[in-house]
Amino acid sequence: MLNSEEAPLIAILDWMMPKMDGVEVCRYIRKQNKAPYIYMILLTASGGDDNIIEGFKAGADDYITKPFGAHELEMRLGVGRRIVELEEQLRRQALYDQLTTLPNRSQFVRYLDRLVLRSQVHNKYKFAVLFLDIDRFKIINDSLGHIVGDQIIIEVAKRLQSCVRSTDMAARFGGDEFVILLDDISDINYATCIADRIQEKLSMPFNLNGQDVSTTVSIGIAQSVTGYSSSKDILRDADSAMYLAKSRGRARYEIFDSSIYTRDLGA
Repeated sequence: MLNSEEAPLIAILDWMMPKMDGVEVCRYIRKQNKAPYIYMILLTASGGDDNIIEGFKAGADDYITKPFGAHELEMRLGVGRRIVELEEQLRRQALYDQLTTLPNRSQFVRYLDRLVLRSQVHNKYKFAVLFLDIDRFKIINDSLGHIVGDQIIIEVAKRLQSCVRSTDMAARFGGDEFVILLDDISDINYATCIADRIQEKLSMPFNLNGQDVSTTVSIGIAQSVTGYSSSKDILRDADSAMYLAKSRGRARYEIFDSSIYTRDLGA
């Protein structure tokens, strides 16, 4: 199966190849959901309409009839590269936050869905979600301006990334909200250690254009041992725990438990 490390950007396939012909290879590649977009060019000795239609149905993007010159191949490769670059740009826009370059809500939820499923299959597997909101961000944004507000968002994103492992995921949900997914943890203590680390990192002021700006975050933690069947439920509970942290003074974390819904969470 192809993955993003193995897959080429452009594939040139001869219609007549041993074992699998070019059309069969096209079909195989297009079925590999984990592969990025690949621009595929079929080389064929026959320019018949039936062959061309069959190639396009299999997933080919273009074809070249043999014999062909180097200039024609170079021209087609140039088109292919531009299309692949556009596909990659669109993919990044769909999956990554444009301001921070962190994964966005869509990519985070997609990954979280997989971990929820894994936790249902493997009883010993554990993960946790941290839902973060920058305290009093609206006041900072209104008083210092949106440019400074964007700079704070970017700097918070960098510091969050420095607090987690490469196997974890930090994402921006939008506005001043971030989420962190801690994958394959031993117990809740790891999640609280990360929350403490985040608070420590963010306690240091940001130097923005020669001006020191300080901020804090409120964090809600939900853990998989609660027994979730959907990403929506665990995100809802982590969000509720975050609002509880805000109601209790901000700049702190709270761990979700079911009794939260019997309390007045405040604003």
